Amino acid sequence: AKIGFYHPNPFVTVEFAGAIVRTSPATDVEQYTWNECAKIPVQTPVYEDTILIKLWHSRTLAPDELLAQQGLISFSELRNNSLLPRWFCLYGWDPEEVPDVKLISKDGESIKPNFFKGKLLISGRVERLKSVEELCPAGLVPARPAIEPSSMQVALFTDVYEVTGAVGRECMVQVAFGRDFRNTSSWVAPTRYDKATLSSSAQEDDDWEYEGEDVEEVSTFQFSQTHGRMEPLLTMTPEDTESQPWVLVNVYTRGVLSGRSRVGYQKKRLEDFPKYEVGNPSKPRFLPLEFMPYNANQRMPASVLLSLEQCDTDDVPRHNRKNVRPMAYIVRAYVFMARNIKHKKASYAIRIACAGMSRSTPEREEVRPMWMQPLELKVTLSSDHPKEPPTMEPITVTLCDQMAVPLGGKSQT
Repeated sequence: AKIGFYHPNPFVTVEFAGAIVRTSPATDVEQYTWNECAKIPVQTPVYEDTILIKLWHSRTLAPDELLAQQGLISFSELRNNSLLPRWFCLYGWDPEEVPDVKLISKDGESIKPNFFKGKLLISGRVERLKSVEELCPAGLVPARPAIEPSSMQVALFTDVYEVTGAVGRECMVQVAFGRDFRNTSSWVAPTRYDKATLSSSAQEDDDWEYEGEDVEEVSTFQFSQTHGRMEPLLTMTPEDTESQPWVLVNVYTRGVLSGRSRVGYQKKRLEDFPKYEVGNPSKPRFLPLEFMPYNANQRMPASVLLSLEQCDTDDVPRHNRKNVRPMAYIVRAYVFMARNIKHKKASYAIRIACAGMSRSTPEREEVRPMWMQPLELKVTLSSDHPKEPPTMEPITVTLCDQMAVPLGGKSQT
């Protein structure tokens, strides 16, 4: 990706056993071939195992900028089996979303890499020497050109049904695979389920709506087939699963005066999604989304209901997506107690969220708070048949302090 108006000046560093080897830098390029080999002397026993590979942007009058980091090469595995040439997909942070990662780290917040930065073709091996005298200083030597791993064509067909929990006036969903991406055809405004559209059991339940209770309802964005269907994403990808990039599902919102901002994301492997079968649409599934930093308005994690299928070509007829109906369900959470809270003394509460509804326990000013009470949420889930199980929405349990700031949470489907 461009940095400002220019492409980066990339170079790679290899770190292991106290040695750092740096490749020669390129200038203003989008792709580059080094064909260089980093040789690092090692004497066993070794008390570290990770070979750290970093991608940098070289700057003249300023410190070099770290673009991405990949530390998944194990020395012990490399010692037993040579690493054939394979692609390592590098992920970092979008500078427009996260201008300075260090500021976030100072506050104690952990942010996972969520932006595709590129990929490196790497191979490696460990050579055993006959004597210590054969050890040479760490450095670079020319390498033979590597043969790229075999690739295949893949097409992704995506239908978005709804997004729950996202804060904003309008919502849009994006599916990215490496550098390629597709968006929903238009922005969608929040909607609300009408009781007349629910199942007959909910229509007969006069107590379905909460009245005067401490229930927080969040926005739900429903996508029709016209608005939620994306154009096929056709691209080439390596056949090796480990060399493939992640399928990145992003949710964006915008307001009246604010521009587009990403409120959540989820990373999945390509093999996690079913094959496309003409005339047999797959059942949609909920994906819980990870939080984005600097998003104070997002009190609860969002989730997206979609169906994503893969095929080897986009030259196939697109069938209609599976028709799902909203149905009424009750989620019961039995809250007992909390232990080992590593936080300064405050009032604590437990928040339960599911399917766009949230409910909290009373606050407890105790070091080891004990609630011993059930929480009941009347939610709306979708199903393609009244006798079939619904699409399971993630249930999120969050521990909050007296300012309703989340201290930690976990989503479980």
